[in-house]
Amino acid sequence: MVLVSGAVGAVGSVAGQIAKTKGAHVIGIAGGPEKCRMLVDRLGFSAAIDYKRDDFLDQLRDHTPRYVDVSFDNVGGDILNQGITRLTRGARVVISGAISQYDNADAVMARPPPQLEGIGGRYFEDCNEAETLTPEAVGTSSGGAAPYALDPDAAERLWALSLAAVGA
Repeated sequence: MVLVSGAVGAVGSVAGQIAKTKGAHVIGIAGGPEKCRMLVDRLGFSAAIDYKRDDFLDQLRDHTPRYVDVSFDNVGGDILNQGITRLTRGARVVISGAISQYDNADAVMARPPPQLEGIGGRYFEDCNEAETLTPEAVGTSSGGAAPYALDPDAAERLWALSLAAVGA
């Protein structure tokens, strides 16, 4: 199971679609019913959680009963901290952004759960195989509106570039 925060944004929407094409059960976190509907109806996510609702934590628990194998976080702060509580043993966490902390003088940092303590990360700065990924290059079908709905071939290309970037 893959959990994606900031799932309607450019990065989150692509990350979720790639995970879905790889057969994952993908849960997206977004703000508002319209964005949540877009995740499921247009972008093919398995389910969506509305972080603006009062029952956010209940939604998170209900949609992740088996816990989360991969968390792809674009938001940081409380959303990241709550997502971390739903990780399974051996889960992987991608910290892609911290939208909630931009312009925040009192930034909220993630508190790693016990299963993440002492585990090092693997980082990369660039990819020799990198190419410019324009909507035309990846075969999007958005009609010019973000987020992009990827066709399966485009998702495969992005997946291969991601693996090359981390040396896998």
